[in-house]
Amino acid sequence: MEDIHDQAIPSSDIPAELAGAPFDDPTGDIILRSNGARKVDFRTQRIFLIHASTVFKGMFTLPQVDIPDSGAPIVEMQENEQALRSLLLWCHLGAVPEPLASFEQLYNLYYIANKYMMDGIKI
Repeated sequence: MEDIHDQAIPSSDIPAELAGAPFDDPTGDIILRSNGARKVDFRTQRIFLIHASTVFKGMFTLPQVDIPDSGAPIVEMQENEQALRSLLLWCHLGAVPEPLASFEQLYNLYYIANKYMMDGIKI
């Protein structure tokens, strides 16, 4: 089974790419960076995450760090690009619009939904 927690590679060693729509909006107030061989920045609005996850809701009540040049704080996630994209699509749309290609992808989505306490994702 694919490990959604790719081996941690120091962020400074890999330049991050910007995810495509809907995660490239310059007005997004938070950036979630995927882990793995390819770092991808998912720029989004905190409000989507707060409504979907009690973990994110709690995280955003903590004091915030300095905002980098990107204009939004960057949160280094443990999940790889594919897992993070599926999770964020669900946060934005209430469903994953693209079919999951395998049982493994379905399992990974369920796993991280539980990790971030997203009760709306049920199998």
